[in-house]
Amino acid sequence: MVKWDDPESSGIKRATLNDDLNRLEPDRINIWPLFYKNLLFYGIMWPIGEVNDVGWAFRPMVSVDNFNGSYKYLAYMGGYNSKEKSSYFIPVYYSDGSEFISPLICWNKDSVVLPALLTGWKYEKDGIRLNVLAMFSEFNTATGESYIFPIYGKEKDSFLSIPFSYSKKGMYIMPPLFAQKNIFSKEKDAADTVIGTDNYYLWPFSRFRTTDNSSYVFPIYSKSPTSLYSLLFGYNEKSMYIMPPLFFQKKVYSDGRDDPIKDGTVRYFLPPFSRFDSLNERSYVFPAYSTGKDYFYSLLFGYNQEMEYALPPFFIKKNLDPGMNEKTGQMEEGARYSYMWPFSMFDTRDKISYVFPFYASSEKSLYTLPFGHTDTMMYVMPPFYIRDNIVSKKDEKTGETVETSTSHFLWPFSKFNSANRSSYIFPLYKKDAFSFYSLLYGYDDKFLYIMPPPLFMMKKDLEGKGRNSYIIFGPLCCFQPSKNKYFSFPLFYYSDDKDKKEFQFYYLWPLGWCQENEQSAFSMFFPVYFSGTDKKAGTDYMFTPLFYAKNNFQKFFTPLFGWWNDGKSYYASPLLTKESSEDHTDYNFLLAMSKLRFMNNPEEGISSIQGHVLPFFFYYQDKNGYDLDIMFPLVARGISGQGRDKVEYSRYLPFYYDYSDSEYSHTNYTFFGRTRRKINDSNHDAWYLLPFYFSYWKEDWDYIAVKPEIDGKDIFNSSDRSDGNLGYKEITTARKNSFILPNILLSENKEKEISDFSVIPFYFRNRTKSKVNDSSFLWLFTRQEDTELKTVDSQAMWYLYYHSAQEKTETEKEASITRILWKFYHSEKLGDEFNVDIFPFISYTGNPKRNRFSFCWRLFSYEKSQESFKLNLFFIPVLW
Repeated sequence: MVKWDDPESSGIKRATLNDDLNRLEPDRINIWPLFYKNLLFYGIMWPIGEVNDVGWAFRPMVSVDNFNGSYKYLAYMGGYNSKEKSSYFIPVYYSDGSEFISPLICWNKDSVVLPALLTGWKYEKDGIRLNVLAMFSEFNTATGESYIFPIYGKEKDSFLSIPFSYSKKGMYIMPPLFAQKNIFSKEKDAADTVIGTDNYYLWPFSRFRTTDNSSYVFPIYSKSPTSLYSLLFGYNEKSMYIMPPLFFQKKVYSDGRDDPIKDGTVRYFLPPFSRFDSLNERSYVFPAYSTGKDYFYSLLFGYNQEMEYALPPFFIKKNLDPGMNEKTGQMEEGARYSYMWPFSMFDTRDKISYVFPFYASSEKSLYTLPFGHTDTMMYVMPPFYIRDNIVSKKDEKTGETVETSTSHFLWPFSKFNSANRSSYIFPLYKKDAFSFYSLLYGYDDKFLYIMPPPLFMMKKDLEGKGRNSYIIFGPLCCFQPSKNKYFSFPLFYYSDDKDKKEFQFYYLWPLGWCQENEQSAFSMFFPVYFSGTDKKAGTDYMFTPLFYAKNNFQKFFTPLFGWWNDGKSYYASPLLTKESSEDHTDYNFLLAMSKLRFMNNPEEGISSIQGHVLPFFFYYQDKNGYDLDIMFPLVARGISGQGRDKVEYSRYLPFYYDYSDSEYSHTNYTFFGRTRRKINDSNHDAWYLLPFYFSYWKEDWDYIAVKPEIDGKDIFNSSDRSDGNLGYKEITTARKNSFILPNILLSENKEKEISDFSVIPFYFRNRTKSKVNDSSFLWLFTRQEDTELKTVDSQAMWYLYYHSAQEKTETEKEASITRILWKFYHSEKLGDEFNVDIFPFISYTGNPKRNRFSFCWRLFSYEKSQESFKLNLFFIPVLW
């Protein structure tokens, strides 16, 4: 009968969901299954009756295929093929002209087999190969070879059996009691000459080699011409041991740098706890000591070329490399001593020492808790007394060079300067050579006051410019226009001397300060911040209780706020963040929940103000498009990209949604929607009207006509047209997808030989070439089949049931595995042999030659074969 998938059977194929519509005849008759007609195919009560242009069938009685010359009858139990000249009738016989197979006799031109007698023979060039009991015995009259399994096997130069065997390589007797292996010469001219043997007794526990008299008996000893190893004693050319790990000795050699090369020994007693090296003169006994040519280490004392120690960390001495002495100008050596390291150190080379926490000293300094000094200062119980040492300084008024020193008592409340005889004791007084200030009295070269202050005081303008200074209510309020000085204590103080380029401003004194001159500028408001600038050094700095910044605040961070990018970007988390770039500046509020963007020189048509306030508003725009969201995700509109990369979307949920790009578009309304997808530059549409959904597209097979020639022969004008595709060239492939309801899918890609059928989420089926996969809801049932390899794997209830099968092929035997509740029931079949285990304790094995059953091993078991019957009861052999 014609096969459904045979393309050479007059081009007629079975009509399925995966076939193109143009394979169906327009005038077909469809009263399925009573009667069906399509092209040359007729079906009557199919599959019982079938007729086409090459044959007919009345199943299960007769099937006729004239095209393939195949005729079958009695439900395919019998058949005849006129092309292959073969016939069969199950289970009586099979014949194809060159061979004949039946239960009684099988023959071909080379051999004859009598299956019932398990006997057969094969004709060979010089004799006959006879097999009795199938593969268990063989006799070859041509070569003299024979075997009876498992008794013996014999070849020309060898003999094999369980108690005895021999060949060119050796022999054995009752293995593993004794075995002998021949050792052959390595000379090319005498490769087959036996020069010795390896004799094994109770292999592999002993061996005796006759070529070099080496031997071993495991685990007693192992011996060679130059070595001996045993549990108590051993040696070789380089080492020796006695009762390991009690003693071990090995030879060692020098590295060749000394001439001549020396050798020595290394001895170990209870390794690895002791070692004695005579070559390098080194030894150790753990944990007592370790010594060498120039070092010694122990728990109490040790030394090497660089250091010494005793009861570390009580005493450690480290030798120092020679260093330059600044006073003498010569190189001096020394050492560094530590007592109770790291709490004390004495350096004899650099004259440095310290005892923590009492003192630290060097040649130029000394520091202790009550007293200390350096080249430039001295202190006693700081801050009770601090003194800056005498330094040379030029007097700005006289031009003379004077030596000055500064002393502080209870710093910073007092100061005494010896150069200009200035001093102060806060809050009692302040004094220098030309002025004196105290709580009750004060004067300078232009001003005088006596406490308590009068209600009004005027200071005359000495320069004669007619601008006087007025003091109202004593020191509380003062206006001095001649020098641009004004204050109202303690609210503010203002002074701007343009001639000296000095500016001062105090507010809420002494909390707020602001001062600037030619050398520096600073401002502060205690305790919030302090800021200053050193104009000569070109540096600026600022610090508060929470941060410190320097050099114009290029980068500045604190837990609450900070900036970067030279101040163009900053944050005041979580309230505000500013980020600047070349084309825009962003202000983020409340951890980016809202953003305000100002565009820098935007192009024409681009908004200069953009941003978002989530989830209420979202708007951004560039030259490629824009994104607008209102009450996200309810209302949105956006455009991005240009040309083929352009994407456009609109959203007014829950009433409308639209999306489109160069390859795909989708439009949704409340209950209706449409999708358009471009495949190979052609549009394919899908629609839905809830709860129904349908999508279908197809690409026809297209061909271009060609005029091929084979060996110069025009096949269009020739009667030889066995290859029907030679006259056409395919230029496209066929694709088809169908969706019926949102959860039903039929899909096929003929080019890749892939098809899918899904009823989501209940059933899924995929076929990729020869592989077919089926699965159900939550993988309650799965099945994988490979039609090319003839394998099937299936499971149910998450592997509570499992079955795997391999059909018989040219290279594989028929096999299967079945499990129920994992090991509750487990069976395996390989060829004619079948094995099964049933929980608990039951096992069964069966094949054409033997059956065996057991319960709890030999509590009850029997074994039945063609030769014998065995029975065990309560672990006792009853029949054997």
